[in-house]
Amino acid sequence: MPTLVIACERDFWSRPEDREKLKRELVHAPVARVVVIPNATHFVFLDRPERGRKQFLDEVTAFLSR
Repeated sequence: MPTLVIACERDFWSRPEDREKLKRELVHAPVARVVVIPNATHFVFLDRPERGRKQFLDEVTAFLSR
């Protein structure tokens, strides 16, 4: 299954080494994309567009439309 991993730069729940390990483990995924949204927090989906919400929604929409 194609997989999109979205992380936020200022997310204290998501460590960089965790997302890199996850990507390495997705060996059977035809697509494994990792996106890090700069200066965004764990609650990016609730935040203002200029604080990462727009990029979050754009990344999800683009990934699902492929």
